[in-house]
Amino acid sequence: MEHMITSRWRWSLALLVLVLTAAADLVPAGGLSDVLGTVVSIDVEKRVIVVREKLSSGDGKDITMTVTPKATIRIGRREITLEDLSPGDVVAVAFSQGKGGAVADYIEKKVPANQKP
Repeated sequence: MEHMITSRWRWSLALLVLVLTAAADLVPAGGLSDVLGTVVSIDVEKRVIVVREKLSSGDGKDITMTVTPKATIRIGRREITLEDLSPGDVVAVAFSQGKGGAVADYIEKKVPANQKP
C-alpha cells in the first residue's frame, strides 16, 4: 500500500512539473507588468500608445507600448477600441516586455466616480 502511495505521489509531482513548465513558456520573457498613468499620445495606425506613469517623486516616466490587435480595451465592463482613447485619459495597462519593447495586452480607461462609463 505504501509503495502505491509513493508511486502516485511521484506521478503527481511529475505531472505538476510538466504543467508548470508548459505554463512558464506562455509568460513572456520579460514577465508581466502594469502601469497606472495618463495617456500622452496615441498612434492608432501604428497601434502605439505612450502612457506617463506618475512616480512617487512627483516626476513622470513615459512608457511607449505597442498595442496588440487582440488586446482588450475597456471602460468599465464595456469594450472599446483604441480610437476611443485620447491624450489626457487615465488608464491602467497590463503589458509584457518583448524583444521589440513593451507590448500592451489589456487597457482599462478609468473614469471619475461621478461619471458613467
